Amino acid sequence: MSKVFARASARFMAIMMQAQAQAQAKKEKETRSEDEG
Repeated sequence: MSKVFARASARFMAIMMQAQAQAQAKKEKETRSEDEG
């Protein structure tokens, strides 16, 4: 049971990190476009 939970937790962490990275990239892209404009 704990093994399944650990696997699900690791997968959840990976998804959260990926979403955070995408949000960071989007924020940087918006800031960059503002600087150019």
